[in-house]
Amino acid sequence: MVDDDQGLVAMLSLWLEGANYEVVTAGDGARALKLMRELKPSLVLLDIMMPVVDGWEVIRQSRRDLDLRHVPILLTSALPGGVNTPSDTIDWLRKPFTGSQLLAKVSQLLSEARARDEGA
Repeated sequence: MVDDDQGLVAMLSLWLEGANYEVVTAGDGARALKLMRELKPSLVLLDIMMPVVDGWEVIRQSRRDLDLRHVPILLTSALPGGVNTPSDTIDWLRKPFTGSQLLAKVSQLLSEARARDEGA
């Protein structure tokens, strides 16, 4: 999970860990990219507006990396009007959202990733 709002990170971590997901956090995009390269996560929950490296740059760099280009990314944003996601491995949730909305979207993205992997 990548977000500079530590209160939000704590709340979302509780929701995800309560659903038996392992959560690793980063407060900015630069740290997130380093962790992504090290850990090869199953999914990245990514804020768009962050210091150092924003969410858009995390997407650009991860999609150029052969080991990371297929990792599902769930963008979180309070931007009005939504977010135009550039691929089928990227989706978004508009802030604020509920725990059930988050868990449903995470489950959906992980299921779609598994189906893609099995079909490859």
